[in-house]
Amino acid sequence: MTSTVYAASDSSLRIQTADESWRAQLLTALHREPNGGHESNASQFLEEISTPAMSTRSSPDLLVATRDGEHIVGAAWYLVQPGRVGIAGSLWLPTPNAPSAAEPGTQLLAVQQEMLAARGCQLIQSWLPQSTGKAAHRLRQAGLQHVADVDCLVSLPHHWPQTEPSLESRLHFLSCRSAHQERLKAVLSATYTDTLDCPGINALRDIEDVLEGYHATGSPRKDGWWILQFDDQDVGCLLLADFPGTRQIELVYLGLIPSARGKGWGRILVRYAQWFTFQATRDQLVLAVDAKNHPARTLYSDTGFVVWKQRSVFIKPMPPLLPAPEKTPD
Repeated sequence: MTSTVYAASDSSLRIQTADESWRAQLLTALHREPNGGHESNASQFLEEISTPAMSTRSSPDLLVATRDGEHIVGAAWYLVQPGRVGIAGSLWLPTPNAPSAAEPGTQLLAVQQEMLAARGCQLIQSWLPQSTGKAAHRLRQAGLQHVADVDCLVSLPHHWPQTEPSLESRLHFLSCRSAHQERLKAVLSATYTDTLDCPGINALRDIEDVLEGYHATGSPRKDGWWILQFDDQDVGCLLLADFPGTRQIELVYLGLIPSARGKGWGRILVRYAQWFTFQATRDQLVLAVDAKNHPARTLYSDTGFVVWKQRSVFIKPMPPLLPAPEKTPD
C-alpha cells in the first residue's frame, strides 16, 4: 500500500493516506498520549480505528497530517459503508497549533470529504457526543449540518419475554430477509410518512441504498427481518441485525405505516425483537432513536430500554460525480 499526498494551504503541512509506516507511527503516538490531546481523546480514537466497523466488518481508512514531513500533527479516519454512505470519523489533534500554522483539522476534514466523494458516497455522516463545541463548529465549517440528536438505548435479558409474544388473529409476520424485497421497499417507504425519527435524513436517500445498508449490518443470517401484515395488507416492518462478537442484536429499523399507528402494534414488534434476542442467546438488544421522537422514546422506556449514550448526528449530501468529458478527436 502506498501513501498518497494531498495539497494543503500551508506548504509545511502534508496530508496523506496512512500507509503501513505512517500507520505504525500514528499508533505509537496514540499510545504515548493515553489521556488525549487538547481536543480529542487518544484512547477513544485508538479504539475507533482498531475496531472493525459493525456495519461493514472492516477497519476504517486513515489520513495523517504531518508538519515538514516528519511529525504527525493530526489524524482522521473515514469509512465507506454500503448504501453509498460515508462516515467522516473523528479527528485527533495532539497539540495546540502554532498561531501561524494552518489548522490541520480543517484540512483533514476537506481531504476526508474528497476521499469519500471519490468513492461514490452520496451522503456523508458524522457523529459527535454533542452538537456544540469546537468539534461541532469545525463540522459546520466543513458543510455538515446538525440534523438530529439520538439516544442509544439498550435492553437487557430481565426485560425480555421468554415465550413468543402472541399476535392478534389478523396480524401476521412475513419473513423478508431474502424474499419479498419489493414489498419490503414499498412498506418501508410508507413508514417514512410523517415519521418523527430523523426526518431530515430519510428524504436524502434512495430506498435501494437504505436497504443495501441494512443488509450489510451485522453478521449474515437467514432470519430476523419481517413484514408485519394486517389481514392481507403490509402495515409495518421489523429489521434486526446480529453481532455475535459482541453478543448483541441491533434493532436496525422498526416502522409502521400511518394508518397502523396508535394500535399497540409497535409494542408487539418491540417485544418480538426482545424475544428473538432471547432465542438467539445474546446478552443485549440495542437501538438508536431520535431524542425528539417522544412516542418511540416512551414505547422503548415502557419495554425496559435505558439510555447508554447520546450522540449528535451531522450530515452533508454530496452531489453525484460527473462523468469525465469525452475527448474530441483532433
